Amino acid sequence: MTLISARYLSKFTNNLISMLGGIITAIIIPKTLGPAHYGDFNFLRDSFASLVNTIDLNSSNAHFIYSSRNSESRKISLFYLYICALVGVILISIVSVFYLTGSTNYLWPGQKISYIYAGAALGFFVYLTANLTNLSDSKGLTVTIEKYRMVITFVSIIALIMLFCLKWLSLPVYFSYALVLQFVLMAYFVYSLKRNSIFDFRPRKMSAGEVKEVAGYFYNYSSPLIVVLIAGFGINYFDRWFLQLIDGSVTQGYYSLSLRLSAVCALFTSAMTPLFMQSTARAHAEGRPEHIRIIFDKIQVFFFMAALIAVYFSLLSKEIVDIIGANEYSGAIVPITIMMLYPVHQTYGRFCGAVLLSTERTDLYRNITIFASLIGLPLSFILIAPERYFGFNLGATGLALKMVLIQAISVNMMLFAACRLIGESFMKFFSRQIGVLTILSALGLMASFIGGSLAWGDGKTGSLLKLGFSGPLYLMAALLLCLLFPWVLGLTREELFNYARAFLIYLRQGKKCNSR
Repeated sequence: MTLISARYLSKFTNNLISMLGGIITAIIIPKTLGPAHYGDFNFLRDSFASLVNTIDLNSSNAHFIYSSRNSESRKISLFYLYICALVGVILISIVSVFYLTGSTNYLWPGQKISYIYAGAALGFFVYLTANLTNLSDSKGLTVTIEKYRMVITFVSIIALIMLFCLKWLSLPVYFSYALVLQFVLMAYFVYSLKRNSIFDFRPRKMSAGEVKEVAGYFYNYSSPLIVVLIAGFGINYFDRWFLQLIDGSVTQGYYSLSLRLSAVCALFTSAMTPLFMQSTARAHAEGRPEHIRIIFDKIQVFFFMAALIAVYFSLLSKEIVDIIGANEYSGAIVPITIMMLYPVHQTYGRFCGAVLLSTERTDLYRNITIFASLIGLPLSFILIAPERYFGFNLGATGLALKMVLIQAISVNMMLFAACRLIGESFMKFFSRQIGVLTILSALGLMASFIGGSLAWGDGKTGSLLKLGFSGPLYLMAALLLCLLFPWVLGLTREELFNYARAFLIYLRQGKKCNSR
C-alpha cells in the first residue's frame, strides 16, 4: 500500500508555505487592525463559514465520497453545481431579509452592513474553494493543483507584506484582499478541472430520472447529519455571538487571535483529510478493511506533528503576544495558551470523523457530535456569562477552555467508535496521546527555560531571542526523540527511514515516490 506518495508530499510541502503565510498574517494583521477590527473580521468570517456549511447540509461530503469511489461522477458533480448555486442564493437572501427588516444587529451585533455582506461573500468563496479542492483531490490532481496553489499562496504573502509596508492595510482593504485571494484560487481550480477534462462547469438539463437518482443519493447520505449540522451551527454561532454580546469586539479579537494561531498549527493535518477520506472511501467500497487499518494506524504521525507545534507555542504564548501585539493583546495570553492545545485533538477528530463519514456510519458521527454539543452549550454559558447570571465571566479564556474540553471528549468518543469499526485497539491510541503530550511538554519546558536563560533584553527583542534560541533546541530534541523512540510517531525505525528517504527523493526529483 502506498502511503507516502507525491500527493501526500505535495500537500505537506504546500502546507509549509501556508504555515509560513499564516505566521506572517498573524504577525501583521492583528497589530495593524487592532483587537476590535480584528475581532469583527473573524467574527463575520467564521459565523458565515458556519452558516454556509449548514445550508450545504453536508452535501459537500456526499459529493466528495461519491467522486472518490467512482471514476465517472459528472452527473453527481453537475447536480452538486446546482446545490452550490442554491447555497449562494439562500445565503444572500438570509442576509438581505435581515437587512431589509432592520434585524442585522441581532445576529451580528455592532457590525456595519457592508462588512456583513463582505463576510457573507468571503464565507461563500471559501466554501467553493474547499469544494473545488476536494473534487481535484478525488480525481488524483493533487500534485498538479498543489504546485500552482503554492505559487498563488506565495504571491499572496508578498502582496500582503507590500500592503503592510505601504500602510494601506485596513479592515475594508483586508476584506478585499481575502476575497480576491479566494477568487483567484477558484478561477485556477475551475481552469485546471476543465483542462484535465474532469468537469466543464456548463449547466445542463437533467432528466427527471437522473434528478431522482442523484437527489436520493445525497438525501440518504446527508439526512442522518442534518440534525448535527443545525445543532452544531446553533451552538457554534451562539458561542461567538454570546462572546460578542457580553464582552464586545476587543474580547472577540483576543479569542480570534488564539483561534487563528491554533489553525496555523492544524495546517499540516487539515489538508491531508481529503486524501485520507478518499483512500478510506475507496478501500471501503472495494471491501478492504485491512487497507483502512493500515492508513488509520498512521494517524499518529500527524498527531505528533500537530502536538509538536501546539505544545511549543502554548508554552510560549506570552512571547508570541509580545511579538504580535504587545500590550494591545495582553488579554489574549491565557486564551492562546489554552487554545493552542485545540489542534492536538483536532487531528484525531478530522481523521476519525473521516473514517465514520467515508464508511457511511453517519449515525455514529451524528450521535457523538450531538452529545458533545449538548454538553458544550451550558458550559459556554457558565464560562462566559457575567457573575450576576451565575457565570464565571471568563470571556475569551472561558470560550477557549470550553472548546478544548469538548474537543477532547468528542474526539476520544469518535476514536473509540472508529477503532471498534475497523478492529483497532482504542487504548493503543489513547495511551499514545498521553505519552506524546507528556514528553513534548517536558521537552518544551526544557527548551523554553534554556532559551530564556540565553536571551537578553526586554519586550519584543527578548521574546524574539527566546523564541529564536528555544525553537531549534526544541526541534532537535524532538528529532532525537523520533530517532530513538519512533513509536511516538506510530512507526518502526525502518518505516521512519523509508519515509524520510521518500521525501528527499520527492524534493530532489519532483516525481512520484513510493514507500512500500
